[in-house]
Amino acid sequence: MTIGRRKELILLSLRIIGAAAVGVCAMYSAWQLRSITTFGIFTNLIARSTMLNFWEFFPVIAIVQPGVMYFLKNHRLTIRHNFSYVIINILFATLLITMALVVFAYFIGQVIWSQRDALAFRSVLVIFTLNNVVFLTIWSFILSMISGVPRKNNVLLVGTGPIADDIINEIENDRWLGMRIIGIVTLSARSHSKKYKDYPILGSIKDIPKLAKKYTFNEILIIPKGSWQDTLIDAISEAERINTRIMVVPSIYDILIGQLREVRIRDIPLMEFLREPDDLFYRAYTRITNIITAIILLLCTLPLWIIIAVLIKLDSPGPIFYTQTRVGRKQKLFDIIKFRTMRADAEKTSGAVMSSKNDPRITRIGRVLRVLRLDELPQLINIIKGEMNFLGPRPERPKFVAQFKKSVKGYSERFKIKPGLTGLAQTHGNYTTSPENKLKYDLAYIYNHSFWLDMLIIFETIKTVITRQGT
Repeated sequence: MTIGRRKELILLSLRIIGAAAVGVCAMYSAWQLRSITTFGIFTNLIARSTMLNFWEFFPVIAIVQPGVMYFLKNHRLTIRHNFSYVIINILFATLLITMALVVFAYFIGQVIWSQRDALAFRSVLVIFTLNNVVFLTIWSFILSMISGVPRKNNVLLVGTGPIADDIINEIENDRWLGMRIIGIVTLSARSHSKKYKDYPILGSIKDIPKLAKKYTFNEILIIPKGSWQDTLIDAISEAERINTRIMVVPSIYDILIGQLREVRIRDIPLMEFLREPDDLFYRAYTRITNIITAIILLLCTLPLWIIIAVLIKLDSPGPIFYTQTRVGRKQKLFDIIKFRTMRADAEKTSGAVMSSKNDPRITRIGRVLRVLRLDELPQLINIIKGEMNFLGPRPERPKFVAQFKKSVKGYSERFKIKPGLTGLAQTHGNYTTSPENKLKYDLAYIYNHSFWLDMLIIFETIKTVITRQGT
């Protein structure tokens, strides 16, 4: 094991153990504080000895806190990333941990607690939540001093072009990726140029064995060019009436990375491209759960709808709701419903224009609604009508769909399922994510959807709303 790898494992262990220790300390200090202080409705001091009645919570915290921090990827965050972003993530993580303790307390309390015990624990839980935020923030400061800038992995970039340019920019602008480009290898024959984007061109793909002896690189990053497979998928996606079984004789590369269904012709292995991303049962199940959930959410949020409607009317002249034509499943058009967040005449002179992060056409209340994603609430009606699902690719406008179908191969494949209120592209991308990369996230969901992936997207969406990240 290399020294750098050993350091990474030590730091990871330190983060996990530290998160557990911080949680335990936050709970212990909360009990101690409640034994000497009163606040609000909690007017009686708690005897320190009562802490022994709640010993079960210490191992629970020691397990749950590192798990939540790891799941949120907070175990890699330090204050040097972005102070406000780290604090928001710590607040969100603490909220989840507190909720987990509340659930655990409910089941334990039903069996062994008296009313006085329950009241004592509630007061301790309030202080624990505050302590945990403070302690985790301090721990992040300590981690930032211990870990410093991540160890740089030497990266050999295979391929050039626009995607390579994007990757180079990301690596250069984010030192926390821990990547250092040592050179470029071209996909074809040796290039006549000596440099690409200020990085040396070390040769072609055939030269990689020799380069491995000459240079030390930890990662090889391959950037593919368009292939006949992409052209084929693009053509088939456009031909909606084609409903045939499509198979291919795979290469070794396809077998190593593929997750396609395997079939055979005698002893010749084939890989089958799955034409239908979901079956009739799954669509029926999704439809039923979407309708029930949408109706419940619609009824529960009606008071919020009224408040938003009043604020929109007070903020700027124009309608409360905004409808816009979007492209749905099988490229059928439908009208999406939103709370209006732009001026009523926003596209009067410009026509259809993609919204940007700091779009001047957005109203004051509209900016708040967009940050909190509350402008999307009326799409519950679209879900009830059967035009959308909760999860899936975001529906796009016809003008942009026409553009992307010409420039992004396989773009029509995203219309295999209904569009969604949120999806992988929204939780893993941001405002600058290209249509090509958004499509990859969309296809990853379409052909790999499962209950656990759905739960992950819902969880990430909540986190995205709270942390104001994503698209």
